[in-house]
Amino acid sequence: DIGCTLRLLGWRNPVLVISDFLTADGMLPALSTLQSARELHLLQVCDPADLERPEGGNLLLTDVESGRALPCVEPDAAGPCAAARFARLQRELCEWSERYRASYTHCPVDEPWREVLLRHFAPG
Repeated sequence: DIGCTLRLLGWRNPVLVISDFLTADGMLPALSTLQSARELHLLQVCDPADLERPEGGNLLLTDVESGRALPCVEPDAAGPCAAARFARLQRELCEWSERYRASYTHCPVDEPWREVLLRHFAPG
């Protein structure tokens, strides 16, 4: 919860948020509380495989709390819907970043972190 961290942060300290930002609101309301009077950096982590549908549309989901495997049959339209939803959330995050002067970088999981951070913090 980003809001909980506000009391721990100095008022003018830079903030780096690393997330997939895949919530219904893209975390924009929470980010708005961080951006005022702070230098805000956003790294959006994404695994392109998460947007691809396996052959036949069948999935095996693992419950992270119980470890139980849950079979799931995905509807034919779910793959394109997931990609479209991600694209919409990413576009909204980019637009928000530009509007509020937050630094944004897309970070595929297969790209080494060092290169991502160097690219993000590289001057102009």
